[in-house]
Amino acid sequence: MISEKTLLFLAENRFNNSREWFQTHREEYEKYVIPDVSSKEYQFVKYADRLSAYVKCIEEVKAGNSEFKKAKTSIGHELKKITEPAVVYYLKEFIPTFELSLDELD
Repeated sequence: MISEKTLLFLAENRFNNSREWFQTHREEYEKYVIPDVSSKEYQFVKYADRLSAYVKCIEEVKAGNSEFKKAKTSIGHELKKITEPAVVYYLKEFIPTFELSLDELD
């Protein structure tokens, strides 16, 4: 969640939308806007993004769009290499249902 301090800073940036203001506050701006790629939260967002892409591929292939087959395969292999328990659980418990037809969901 974005802190109040971050929101106020970004609002000030928007209000003072100038190159001079940005250059003066660049370090502080980057602290609030550039993600910490080493954080657990950042990694979870990346996992969620890959899972979402995989589900999209599954749905497109099910709908007959064969252009997504290769992406589905490559993303699936990529996801199976991830050892994060939440991702492993999602792949095991939820992904198979996306492969089912409406009749099979009973």
